Amino acid sequence: AAAAPSSAAGRERARAARAERLAARARRDAERREAAVGDGCRFRPRCPYAMDACTRRPPETEVGPGHRSLCWLRTDTNDSVVGFSA
Repeated sequence: AAAAPSSAAGRERARAARAERLAARARRDAERREAAVGDGCRFRPRCPYAMDACTRRPPETEVGPGHRSLCWLRTDTNDSVVGFSA
C-alpha cells in the first residue's frame, strides 16, 4: 500500500486518483453488462421467465399514470404477466 499523503494537495490527488479508478471500474462493468445483454432486456440473465424474445428490446407498456414496463410478458389490461399467475 502507498504511504498516506501528508499535504492537502497530496490528499486531493489521492482522492482524484481513487475517483478515476472507481469511474473506470463502473465503465468496465457497464461495458460487460452491455456485452452480455446487448439490446435485450437487462433483467434477462437473472429472470426466471426469460425467453428467446428477451434478446430483443421489449415493447414499452404503460402500466399506470407515469409508470411504464419494458417486458415481453406484461399485458395492457392487468398487473399479471401473460401465462403466469401469482
